[in-house]
Amino acid sequence: MQKVEQIKIENKIWLDDRGWVANLLSVIEISITSIGDFHLASIKPGKIRGNHYHKNATEWILFLGGKVTLLWKKVGRKSVNKIELTGNNPTLYKIPRNIEHTVINNDQFDIFLIAISDNENRGTVKSAKLI
Repeated sequence: MQKVEQIKIENKIWLDDRGWVANLLSVIEISITSIGDFHLASIKPGKIRGNHYHKNATEWILFLGGKVTLLWKKVGRKSVNKIELTGNNPTLYKIPRNIEHTVINNDQFDIFLIAISDNENRGTVKSAKLI
């Protein structure tokens, strides 16, 4: 069964007194010509993004600061998985095709995420709320 997995990026982060830099393309191991979509999104406090899945694409999501909840489940299954992220460090997750997913901002300020997928035609399908 495919599952959402955290990808360890500690050894791909450069950290100094100014902050951090992460080379995401070397972590997700796809070439620049294989990127189908690359976008940055904000989520306002208490708001939700997601409640969808991608039929044609794997997606990698990097969470940037703030407290979030990541919910996911395999299409057609009932049990929902849940991870609470503190936002202390940048955290990268790989979400395979046909995994419904939702992100909730649990903080008091806007949080951000970067999403990269491996197919321009992601085949995004709206799904029922996971919460």
